[in-house]
Amino acid sequence: MHQYQTLNDFLERRANETPNNIAIVYKNIKYTWGQISELSDKCASFFLEKGLKKGSHVGILGQNSIEWILSFLSLAKIGAIPVLINAQCTTTELMRILEYADVTHLLHGEGIKNIKYSIILDSIDFSVLKKFKKKYYIENRLLDEIEHIEIDDEMLSEAKAKVEGNDTLCMLFTSGTTSVAKGVLLSHSAMINVAASAADIMHWNSTDVNCMALPLFHCFGLSTGLFASIHTGGSIVVSESNRTLELLTIIDKYKCTILNGVPTMFLAMIRNPHLNEFAIGSLKSGIIAGSSVCYEDYKRICDKLGMTHLQTSYGQTESSPSITFADYDDSIELKSKSVGKVIPDVTMRIVSIDNPEVDCKNLEVGEIVIKGYNVMKEYYNMPEETRKTIDENGWLHTGDIGYVDDDGYLYLVGRIKEMIIRGGENISPYEIENCIVKMPGVQAVKVLGVKSEILQEEIVACIVKDGTIEITEDKVKEFVSGELAGYKVPKHVLFMDSFPLNASGKIIIKELKKSVDDMLK
Repeated sequence: MHQYQTLNDFLERRANETPNNIAIVYKNIKYTWGQISELSDKCASFFLEKGLKKGSHVGILGQNSIEWILSFLSLAKIGAIPVLINAQCTTTELMRILEYADVTHLLHGEGIKNIKYSIILDSIDFSVLKKFKKKYYIENRLLDEIEHIEIDDEMLSEAKAKVEGNDTLCMLFTSGTTSVAKGVLLSHSAMINVAASAADIMHWNSTDVNCMALPLFHCFGLSTGLFASIHTGGSIVVSESNRTLELLTIIDKYKCTILNGVPTMFLAMIRNPHLNEFAIGSLKSGIIAGSSVCYEDYKRICDKLGMTHLQTSYGQTESSPSITFADYDDSIELKSKSVGKVIPDVTMRIVSIDNPEVDCKNLEVGEIVIKGYNVMKEYYNMPEETRKTIDENGWLHTGDIGYVDDDGYLYLVGRIKEMIIRGGENISPYEIENCIVKMPGVQAVKVLGVKSEILQEEIVACIVKDGTIEITEDKVKEFVSGELAGYKVPKHVLFMDSFPLNASGKIIIKELKKSVDDMLK
């Protein structure tokens, strides 16, 4: 394990080693690592003058931008805690986060897609938030604000010296696809060392150019984008959205070598009719994670994008976020089924779902638990939830089910909460999804359980068609019965135009379940 301490040390080391390397490209403007270090120092001085200090909870609301990055780095330098807010949040969600996370200051941009932050902020009664003090508009303004700032070296050095490796670096939120999002507190040393480890496993170096498509408010984007590049000295081209044509344009123009993303992003890319109009041969590696991807889709993505080193990985926000990675030279066949081996200096066990004291044998399915430097500090102000997740011996209970083979490779089976219990049988939605997605005419599938008086739960397959061939409920059931045991055949097959997705590209289960309930009624 690398022994990086604070984000400030991490960034200063990079700026000292390669001050003239291009760090970030945003709106066609290039910034070197030396400039990023100096600008974030100026920004830190600006925030200190505004009364921010170690421990201040500062919300950042906005899409990926140079202002977002400088705000984050500068707050971390002085030990303030960036509270990273989903750029697509609603008024209700923002209000809840500001209150729950004890946010004192909010840094915000213009908006994203059809969401205007000015409208959202105007509708909030800030007087009911006891701890809230002030909001600042940063987009297209922060660089002008700090341009003529004289850095108070003594004040800045004093603030930096108070920050330690085990201090909270930031508060991120669990994706909240099934329940209310929880604020996860991650330390400086956990996050930057996990990112360094990931970059090493991925064989990234200073010549790499990362097409930054993932949102920075999400742990996956922050770790494998910004932090990994600080470790390697490579550069990031910041995309304002993850729209396919924008990403393809960036990859072509800047000859990007790295593309990390969730399966939905990669699938949208390979299905785009304009894909062949772009030169994307520079792409050499990337990480595909965040939700499950079926064998056929994974192979198709690797083939169409020419990415032999598109590595499968598994993690969650509570683990800063990485837990496993495929080995760099694993076959596409192996990577299409497994999410790799546990990262160095972290211990992983598979334990019985009924009795967590009992370890499962190889190939036996159980809950994935981990222990190591990457485990979160806690859920903010949720001691009971924290105790449920991290046991008294320090093991983080992931809530995910899987098994390990004789070579130490992890295979995911599903979420404990998503397991379908039908007539006493435990059924994995993943298995049925991996079967249905092989059917011609199926673009995407999500399998859920719905309550049933006699059998506890019945299986529902939600399907988005690709329009190439006509498929019916009977055809789907017939196909599944030819591949899987009878009790795994869906009772209901529902066809939908699309699935509700959050900003990270994951399906919002609670919204999908509501649609399913409405359709079945």
